Amino acid sequence: MQSRKMEDGAKNMSLEEDLKGKYYKFEEQIKVYNSHKSKLSEKDKYKLIDDFLFSSDFWGYFELITTVTYELADNTDKYLELLEKINNKIKRDMAQGPFLNILKDIGKNKPFALQFYKKIITKSKDSDFKVVAGLILGGYSVKNDSILEEFLNKKLEYPQTNSILKAILYKYESQRLSKEAYSYFDKISKNQDKKILQEFINVCLIFFNKNKDYFYNKLFDLIKLKDKNITYLLFDRLTYKDLLNQKQIFELIKYSKDMDYIIIDKIVEVLRKFPQPYKQISDLFIYWLNKDMEFKLRHFDWALEELVKKNRLFIRYILENYKRIQNKKSKLYIVTLPHLFKTLSKFHISYALDQILKFNLKNKDEKYLFFELNNVLIGNIFKDIKNKDVIIKLIDNLIKISKEKNFIEFNKNKYNERKNKKPFSKDDYDYLINFAENLLTQLRNRKEKYNFDIIKKNLKKYTNLYKFAKEVIIEAENKKRYTPLIWLGENEQPTLEDIKISEKDSELNKAFKIDFVRSRFWPKAYLYELNKNIKIIETKANEKFKKKEHIVKDIKQNLFNENKFWNYFSELIFINKFDNNHIEVIEPLPPNKKNNNLDLKVNLFNKDIYFEITRPEINKNLRLSNSAVAMPNEALKKIKNKFKKQIKSDVTLKEMLNKKRSDIIFIVIDKSGSTIDEHEIINTFFGSLSLTLVMDKKTGKTIDQYPSRKDDSIHKTNPNTDIISGVIYFKQELTFDKKNKPFIKLKGDIIQNPKGINLLNENEIKKLKEIIFK
Repeated sequence: MQSRKMEDGAKNMSLEEDLKGKYYKFEEQIKVYNSHKSKLSEKDKYKLIDDFLFSSDFWGYFELITTVTYELADNTDKYLELLEKINNKIKRDMAQGPFLNILKDIGKNKPFALQFYKKIITKSKDSDFKVVAGLILGGYSVKNDSILEEFLNKKLEYPQTNSILKAILYKYESQRLSKEAYSYFDKISKNQDKKILQEFINVCLIFFNKNKDYFYNKLFDLIKLKDKNITYLLFDRLTYKDLLNQKQIFELIKYSKDMDYIIIDKIVEVLRKFPQPYKQISDLFIYWLNKDMEFKLRHFDWALEELVKKNRLFIRYILENYKRIQNKKSKLYIVTLPHLFKTLSKFHISYALDQILKFNLKNKDEKYLFFELNNVLIGNIFKDIKNKDVIIKLIDNLIKISKEKNFIEFNKNKYNERKNKKPFSKDDYDYLINFAENLLTQLRNRKEKYNFDIIKKNLKKYTNLYKFAKEVIIEAENKKRYTPLIWLGENEQPTLEDIKISEKDSELNKAFKIDFVRSRFWPKAYLYELNKNIKIIETKANEKFKKKEHIVKDIKQNLFNENKFWNYFSELIFINKFDNNHIEVIEPLPPNKKNNNLDLKVNLFNKDIYFEITRPEINKNLRLSNSAVAMPNEALKKIKNKFKKQIKSDVTLKEMLNKKRSDIIFIVIDKSGSTIDEHEIINTFFGSLSLTLVMDKKTGKTIDQYPSRKDDSIHKTNPNTDIISGVIYFKQELTFDKKNKPFIKLKGDIIQNPKGINLLNENEIKKLKEIIFK
C-alpha cells in the first residue's frame, strides 16, 4: 500500500516538474499533460488540481486546471466539492472565465447535467456557487426549452432565483427572449429581496439592447428604490458601457444625486462622456461640492478634465457661477475654486485667462480669486514656452492695472525688450514668468496709501537705523516707491484688538490665535536687529567699501531695494550674534582673492573665521507647480555656487595643505525662506542616502538590505572644496526675553566638512554654537 502511494506521488512529481517554466503557456502545458495523461488516475488528477490550486503559480496554470477539472466531471459529491473549492478560490475575479465555461459545457454536453444542477441547489452550502451553477442549467436548456420554463414557475427566493437568472442569461445571450422570460422579469421586478434585484439589474444591463424601452423602465424602477448596492452596480457598469442615452442618464441621476459619495463617484465617472450639457453637469458638480464631496470623489478631477478638454464652456460657466459654491457655514469657493481651476485651465489656457480678466477687482472676494487663479494659471504654464502669448497677455493686463496703483515697481523697458526678442529663448520665457509672478505679488500686497507719519514716528525709536532710514522713507513717500521699511514702520506697534480669544474657542483655535498674536511682533524684532547691526557696520573695517560714504550708500540701497533687503537682513542678523570685539572685518576679501567679498570675518579661538551668508528662495518648481515635483538638492547647488564664485583658490588650497594657513571658512545658509534641511547638507558632503538591496541571482529574492551613500558628494565634482570647513544653517524664530521683548533667535546646527583641511575641534564647535544659537 505504501509503495502504491509513493508511485502515485512520483507520477504527479514528474508531471509537475515537466510543467515548470511553462507559466501561462497553455498550449505547451496541454502537450505535457497529454504525454502523462494515460498514466494518471482520477486520484492523480484531483491531487494535481490541489497542488496548483494552493500554489503561488495558480493563475499561470488556470486553463490547464479547468481542462483537467472538466475531464473529471461526474454526478458525485466529490466533484461538487471540487467545483466549490475552485469557485471559492476565483469567485468575483475577472479572470474566472475558464471556470464558468466548465459549467456551461457540463450543462450542454453531460447527460447527468440536470441531476447534477439539482444536487448543487440541494446540497451545496455555498450560495455564490449555487448562483453561478445556473450556467449548468442554462447550458442544459439550450437544447431543452421546456426545462427552463419549469424553473420559471418556482418560488422567488435567493439564491435559486439568481441561479435561474444566470441560466436565462446564458440561454438567451444570442436568442430572442421568450414571453415566459419577460413574465419572469415582471414578477422579479415586484420582488423586495435586494439580493435578487442586484442580480436582476445585471440581467437588465446585459439584455438592454434586446428591448431598450422595456429594460430602461425596469432600471428606472430599480433606481427609484435608492438601494446603495443596486445603484452602484448600475453606474459602475455605465462607466464603461454606452447603453443609455443622455436623457436617460440624467433621469437616473435625479434619483441618485443625494446618495453615498461612493455612488456619486461612479456617477461623476459616467458624466465624463457627456461634454455638451455643460450647464447641467456644472450644476451637479456645484451641488456635490456644496456637500463637501470634492476630496472624497476619486474621479472628480479626472472627469472634469475629460469634460473641459472637449468643451471649454465649462470654464466660463463655473467662473460665472462660482459664488454658488458655498454652504450655510462658509464660502467654499474661496478654497475650492483655485483647486478646480488647475483642471479647468489646463487645456484652454488663453480662454481661461480671458475669464479671469473679467473679475471685478473692487470686490474683495473677486480680487482675492483674481490673484489666486492667475497664480494657478502660471503654475500650469511656467515650463512650456509655447504659452508665450498667454503670459504676455497676462503681463500686459497687469501693467494696465498697475497704472492706477501706487508703490508698484517694474522695469517696463526691459520687459518689452525681452518679450520682443528674436530668437525668443527659454531664458526669456523664464524672465516673463518671473516678471508676472512678481507683478502679481506686488499688486496683491501693496496698499494704496501708507501712514508715513506713523512710520516715521515709529522708526525714530531706532536711532542708529533712522539716520539711514529717514532719507529712504522720504524718497519712498515722494516717489510712491515701496521699501520693507514701510511695512516695518507701520506695524512696529502691533494692533491686537481684532484678535479675541473666548472661552468658546477650541484649544486648537486658541493656539492658532495665540500664534497669530505672536506673529504681530515680528516687525519690532526686525527693527531691533537692524538698529543693532547698523552700528556695527558703521564702526568696523570694510574691505569692499573703503570710504564711509560708500558704506552709507550701500546701507541705503539695501534698505530700499526689496529684493536685496531680506538677503541683507540674513547677513546682519548673523553678524549680530558675535561680540563686537571678535568682529574683524565686514565684507572681507577671501584668502588670496582680490574680489567677490565674503560677508564676515571674526577672530575666535586665535583663528580667523570667514563666513559667507546666503538666503536661498523656495525652489521655483516647488513654488509654481500645481502638481508634485522632484526636488533637487538645493543645498548642494548653493554651496557649489558660493564655492566657485567666491571661495575657490588653488593657492589657498596649497597653503592649507602645507599647514601655512589655518583659516576657517564656513558657508552659512539661512533656510527661513526655503525647503533646505540638514539632510540635504549632509548629503552634499557625504553623498545622497540610499538603500542598497542584496539580491540572490538564482531566485531573484532580496536577501539583505542596508543604508548606503551614493557617489555624488560635492567632493566628486569639486575636489578643491576641501578648503571649506563646513556649513552653518539656521532658521529665524521669533521669541521673547524675560521682559517680554521680542527678539529673533537662530535655530540650526553646524555640519563640518568631513574632508575639510582646517576644522574646529569639538570644544570650539560647541562654543561657536553657543554664540550663534544662544
